[in-house]
Amino acid sequence: MISAMLWGARTWACMVLLWAWGNAVAVAVAREQAGGAAVLDGNGGFPFTTVVDILSQNAEFAGFLRAVQRGGWVPYLNELDDFSLLAPVTGLESGRRLDMQKYVIQGGLIDLAQYAAGVYVVDSRAGPRVVEVRGDGGATVNGVRVAADGLFASVQNAVVLPLAGPMPALPTRDELLRRLQLAGQPVRCAAQLLQLTDGNDANKTLLLPEDGSFESQFDPAELNYLLLAHQLEVDGWYDDQQQLAARLRLRGVHGGAAVAHNATAVSGELVELSPADRGATLYVNGTRASSSNLLFRGGIAHLLDMQGLRSGIEFTADKYLVGLNASAFVEGMYYQKLEHMLRARTSSYTIFVSADSWDHYRDFSRSSLLYHFTDRHLWLEELLSGDRAHQLHDSMFCPGDGFDGRCQRLKLSRAGSDIYINGELRVLNPRPYQVQNTLIYLLERSLEPPRALLSSVSPFLHCTQSLSLLRELGLLDLPSNHHGYTVLLPCFDSWSELELNLDYLQRNASALGQLMGNLIFEGLVYTDDSKERNVSTLHGNTVSVQPHAERANGSVPFGFSNLASDVVLEQGGDIPFDRGVVQPLRVVPNPRAFHVPLSALVDTAGATSFIELLRKVPAFADALGPEAPYSILVPAGLQRHNVGNSAQFLAAHLIPRAATPRLLLCDGLVPTVHGRPLRCRSPAPGVRLLSVAGHQQEVRVLKVGCTDGACVFLLDRPLDTSPARPRLRMAVTGFLLGAFAGLYMGYVLFRRRSSWFRRSSENTPLLQDPPPA
Repeated sequence: MISAMLWGARTWACMVLLWAWGNAVAVAVAREQAGGAAVLDGNGGFPFTTVVDILSQNAEFAGFLRAVQRGGWVPYLNELDDFSLLAPVTGLESGRRLDMQKYVIQGGLIDLAQYAAGVYVVDSRAGPRVVEVRGDGGATVNGVRVAADGLFASVQNAVVLPLAGPMPALPTRDELLRRLQLAGQPVRCAAQLLQLTDGNDANKTLLLPEDGSFESQFDPAELNYLLLAHQLEVDGWYDDQQQLAARLRLRGVHGGAAVAHNATAVSGELVELSPADRGATLYVNGTRASSSNLLFRGGIAHLLDMQGLRSGIEFTADKYLVGLNASAFVEGMYYQKLEHMLRARTSSYTIFVSADSWDHYRDFSRSSLLYHFTDRHLWLEELLSGDRAHQLHDSMFCPGDGFDGRCQRLKLSRAGSDIYINGELRVLNPRPYQVQNTLIYLLERSLEPPRALLSSVSPFLHCTQSLSLLRELGLLDLPSNHHGYTVLLPCFDSWSELELNLDYLQRNASALGQLMGNLIFEGLVYTDDSKERNVSTLHGNTVSVQPHAERANGSVPFGFSNLASDVVLEQGGDIPFDRGVVQPLRVVPNPRAFHVPLSALVDTAGATSFIELLRKVPAFADALGPEAPYSILVPAGLQRHNVGNSAQFLAAHLIPRAATPRLLLCDGLVPTVHGRPLRCRSPAPGVRLLSVAGHQQEVRVLKVGCTDGACVFLLDRPLDTSPARPRLRMAVTGFLLGAFAGLYMGYVLFRRRSSWFRRSSENTPLLQDPPPA
């Protein structure tokens, strides 16, 4: 029984050996017919060889075999089938663990005898390999020279390709892109996009559009939007980046002379491929790649001028604003539930937004956001062309009841080639960006809704005095009303000629309130108004406002029924503030219901003594009346006891009302009631020096105040009212007196000299007899 079992086992073993030998012979014959090398034993037989056997039977592989054994890769190689083993004969570093995936190509044998001259791309688990076969039969794999013909295993479908050195490690995708940029290749945009989307690029072919491709198909703002890492999660933003990146990724590894004619992008689009230069270059949809077969760990890349990148990507205002670095503004719109204004297809909008980096730290309120919009297209270059240097347009910030249903306005102005918003914010792009039905202008600084009255008025307008008076009355913070306010504000140093009036108003709060109350109106009056309208003063009086035709200098006269004369407003000079609009004036208006008595100005000048003199002389009793026929020259510090002839003194200090403008202008001779005119000269701006004709003494005008056509001039001292002496008579008299004094002094000196000579010791002889003993 046992003998039978042993015989059966031996028979089965013999059959297995015969089958294996026959298979080995068949494989060896096939390799030899295909041009491969068959390893024969000394008797001409065909041993059973694996790739490990080949490594061990060839001494040039000794270093590689030791690395395989140290790494424990022998069982792995024995179990593999249908693969190529890249075996370096030199160059391996001792002591380092072998990365076997770099040397194994699964899924086929690289039989160089079957390859025509050209470049071939072979895929593998560790990344593609580029096999370049030269016309002389030499070859390289990923740039490493193939040192000898391939050695085929007999019991494995495998081949060993001897290499002159170790296989270089493939870079990661990002490393490849970084190396390309360092080498000067234009792949910045593609690198940013791929890194943002960060898809799985294993077993992928990357189409890398050159930077010029992006820049020719997208403007800078659009490209910036596509290449930004978005902080706000908005539907469609990330999808645009993903869609564009998916167009750059092809499924599978494609390249070399044997490339497939069609490939599918991750986006689902079909891409046509064709080789050129025996596989060294690739055509993609008919466009030749500028650089091909760029390997990375897991795939291959081709650099080209790629078209069709914009297809399927729709830009809206919110996306474009993000590209203009106005992300905080867009986030504010989404937070305030106003995003529909940024994605409108039918409504027309114009947006003014800041490119200031400080806006990234700003919190936008709903009102401030709406103030950036108008509900129509504003083509600024056309609107402000020619003589139209100023315009006002409604924003979309409408305070409701506080503005009589009207909206806060934006002031547009042109200065040379520059365009400004609200007089201070320069527009960086006079030709707007247009996205669908929206126009976008960039400003150099943040656009804020109108602020409080005091903060809105520029210091360059020189309105400090008027603002100070409003502060004294508590009118800088006007209460909210239903109509808004118009403030006629004297600026440009318009109080400079009315110093005494100002002194009077500052001492008399009631008069000040009456004046300023007639310059502030409930209701909005803008310089572009063309129709008559009614407003009311702070005192509740209804006022009719009538605009007149614009003058050649660009100013616009307005008739206010409560003012004695028209008010001239500068076209475009409107200053919006949070409660309405300020209209700066160059003169102080005179309300019809407001009157400053001339006597009050004289009293303000501190001239009590002068008033007593006027009352003392009946001829000038009407000098301080409401219809006073004179303007008055009031000396400072006048004392009554220093005045001789009161009537003569007063007459010299009173000028006819009709001559007042001449004195205000300091224009030559000015008549007086006394009869002798006054001479006025102005050695410096704002300086008036007066003298009575024929007199050398000059007095200075310190302050002026006017009312109802008459003025009070405060002098530093009284005028010289003494009679003038004829100059020739004075000269002769002076000459005679001088001559008489000279003769007299000569006579006195002569007499003294004679007496001195008589007493002088020099008349006594030097030698004379001594006195007797």
